[in-house]
Amino acid sequence: MKDNTIYYYRKKLDISQQKLAKLLNLPRTTISFFETKKQYPDKKTAEKIAKILKVPVGAIWHEYELELILEKSKWKKYYLQF
Repeated sequence: MKDNTIYYYRKKLDISQQKLAKLLNLPRTTISFFETKKQYPDKKTAEKIAKILKVPVGAIWHEYELELILEKSKWKKYYLQF
């Protein structure tokens, strides 16, 4: 089975966690959480990660994970309204 993780694509492009974190303006630990799927990015960050790694968003996350990402983005918008 092909490894479709951020780690796989990041290593393929020789990008460190630290460099990816800097490009996204996030802590390196957040990248680690994304890679181990302990945390999921919001939609905007997921799109940025895919762009940096030169793959479609769907290549990194499974469909159910994309649903979680979209749901997270909806809640984030809701909370930002207050």
